[in-house]
Amino acid sequence: MEASRSRAAGGNTQPSSASARGARGGRSPTGRWIRRRRRWARRWPPPRREALQGLIQIAVGFQHLANGNAAGARGLLADGCAKTLGRQLHGLDLDPFARAARGCLHQVVSRGAAAIQEFDWTAVPRFPNTHTFKE
Repeated sequence: MEASRSRAAGGNTQPSSASARGARGGRSPTGRWIRRRRRWARRWPPPRREALQGLIQIAVGFQHLANGNAAGARGLLADGCAKTLGRQLHGLDLDPFARAARGCLHQVVSRGAAAIQEFDWTAVPRFPNTHTFKE
């Protein structure tokens, strides 16, 4: 109803966040996802959890860079590299991947404000072949 009134008035076609929350009983899909992810992550053994968190942080760091958020990229790449350097996951050595990601971090830091325009995307490491994982 609210969205149709807004559309008729030529405004935003999306319902307000308050009406969207009301339709879902006060819980957002994002919040529900975060709670589920946290419960799931607690089941991982600590070394595996940290390695996986690091890989996710590196991936999101590159996405921040692609979206033009150099500060977010710096923080997430730094945190992700710290969690993956010297680690293994399912028998896969993450160190070469983490060192390459750290090289990208240095590139972002050294270029400062120009990092978004001048970043060399060919330097982004490819994740190792996952078929080599060992349980």
